[in-house]
Amino acid sequence: MSDQTSSPYGPAPVAYEDFVFSDEELLGPRDPRDAPQRRTNPARAIGRFFARYARFSGRSSRSEYWWVGLLNVVVIYGAGIVAIVLADTAERSSAAGPGIAAGVLGALIAVFLLGSFLPGLALGVRRLHDANLSGWFLLLGAVPGIGPMALLVFSLLPHSPAGERFDRRTGAVV
Repeated sequence: MSDQTSSPYGPAPVAYEDFVFSDEELLGPRDPRDAPQRRTNPARAIGRFFARYARFSGRSSRSEYWWVGLLNVVVIYGAGIVAIVLADTAERSSAAGPGIAAGVLGALIAVFLLGSFLPGLALGVRRLHDANLSGWFLLLGAVPGIGPMALLVFSLLPHSPAGERFDRRTGAVV
């Protein structure tokens, strides 16, 4: 038998390395839009917040998460203070204008809250993904007392390279 690849029992076995593929080969390259932007400015963070409105895959950096949190605090508390002042002014005077303005401002706050609810959930899930945690941990917020505290700790966790597993793939290349 001069053939080195054959044996009396058939062809020689194939090496294991011939069947090992990387994630890139099997699943395709990662979607670059899913990568978090580190040390981003407020305008870019808020723009990405609304551009990735309902995208629950991928990751968001701490700066993206906290800039949007600051926007929510400023809008809600700022508009709430103005609405309270207008309502108080309407109560002290006989004019109907400040009372109507307070009601309209209250309605605008409600619209803002409804409009930012779904992207807020998506941002929270992506922030957990960046820390290499499942997005289902967001449900801890429903646990009274300890749940919101746990979410605060999770949102402060640093970036974990293993969180790339939550990035969307663009398709297989093989």
